[in-house]
Amino acid sequence: MGVLAFGLVIPTIISLILTNIAIHQPSFKVPATIINNYLGLFPGLIAFLLLYNGALKLVGTVRDKTRKLDLRWHAPWFLFLGVAFTYLTLQNRYRFHPYHLPVWLLVTTIIVPYIYGWMVGLLSTYELRTYAHTVKGLLYKEAVKQFASGIAVAIIASIASNSSTSPSPSGLTIRSGLSLSSTIFCSSLWVSA
Repeated sequence: MGVLAFGLVIPTIISLILTNIAIHQPSFKVPATIINNYLGLFPGLIAFLLLYNGALKLVGTVRDKTRKLDLRWHAPWFLFLGVAFTYLTLQNRYRFHPYHLPVWLLVTTIIVPYIYGWMVGLLSTYELRTYAHTVKGLLYKEAVKQFASGIAVAIIASIASNSSTSPSPSGLTIRSGLSLSSTIFCSSLWVSA
C-alpha cells in the first residue's frame, strides 16, 4: 500500500515542478507532458501488481476452500471498459493532442499498461473477497472485505479520472457511463466471490 500512497503524492509533486519549468521554458512543455503521463501510470501499476501477488499468496493458504472466477460473466464488462478507455483516449488525442506521442506508442505504453493495471487490481479485489469468505474469524473477514472494497474504489476512481475526453457535458456523460460500468463490474465480482 505504500507504493500506492507514495505513488499518488510523489508524481503529483514532480508533475507540479515539471509544469512550472514548462511555464518558464515553453520548449520543455512536450517532454514535461510525456514525463507526467508516465509518472501517473507506473506507481499505480506497480501497486496493483504487488496487491495481486499478495492476494494470491493469501488465497493460496486456503486454496482448497475457494472457488475459481468464471470469466465468462466478467470478461465482457472488462472488455467494454478497455475498449471504451482506448476509444476515449484516442479521441482525446485527435482532438487536443495532449499526449505528444504517436498512436502506436500511446497504445503500447499508456493504454495497455493502464488496462492491465486495472485488470490486475480488480482481480486482486476478487481474490481478497474470496479469501475473506474462507478465512476464520469475523474480524479478519470484515477487515479483508473492507480492504478489497478500498482497492475497488481506488480502481473505479482511476478509471473515471483517466477516461475523460473533454470538459464538455458529453465528456461527463461518457465518464459517468464508464464509472457506472466499472461499478457494475466490481459489484459482479463481489457477488460471485
